[in-house]
This record gives sequence, structure tokens and C-alpha cells, in this order.
Amino acid sequence: MSSVCAAHGTPAAAVCARCGRFACVACLGAEGLCTECLARPEVRLRPSPEARRALLMALLGFHGVVVLLPVAAWLARAELEAISRGTAPPPGKPWAQGALVLAVVGIVGWFVVLLAWLG
Repeated sequence: MSSVCAAHGTPAAAVCARCGRFACVACLGAEGLCTECLARPEVRLRPSPEARRALLMALLGFHGVVVLLPVAAWLARAELEAISRGTAPPPGKPWAQGALVLAVVGIVGWFVVLLAWLG
């Protein structure tokens, strides 16, 4: 017996990543979520884990774990590209932008500190 869409009764294309319901192609939205889960505000308005991770790495790098700054910049840039392609949730854009700015400022700032210390 094959699985069927919970809303339409048609053959299911996938399982919702949040609630576990079977969903057809028409019901399946971004990030592998069904339309009911995408309608929930806490799902729609939440930034992706990658955007949150990039900001955390930038903050840690800014405060002394300098090796995380280039990683945060790369991760933030990748997340911004994913948002522009539509494969990542748009609410993560300010988080990724903030992480990118903080990482670049941190890299420049720590470089200035290093030059002052050596010079």
C-alpha cells in the first residue's frame, strides 16, 4: 500500500519535515514542509539554523575566537545566496547580513590589532 497525501488523497511525494504528514507535490512547500506547517507563524518567521549559526560564529569571532570569522563570513554569504535562490527562508536575511558585516569588521579589526601589536 502506498502513502497518500493527507489533504488530497493523491499519491504522496514526501513527508513533511516538521509534522510528519504525507504531502503531494501541490502541498509540499519550501524546506520540505507541508502548506499547513508553512502557514504557522513560528515556522514562517524563523530564520534558518545556518543564518543563526553564522551570526553566532561572527559574534564569537568578534570577541576573540578569530578563526571563526572567515567561516562566519563564508557561511553568511552562502546563506544569502540560498535566500536569493529561494532555498532558504527569507527571515534569515537580516541575520546573515549582520553576520557578514560583523565578520568583515571583525577580520579588519583583528588585523589592525595584530599590526599594532607587531608594529
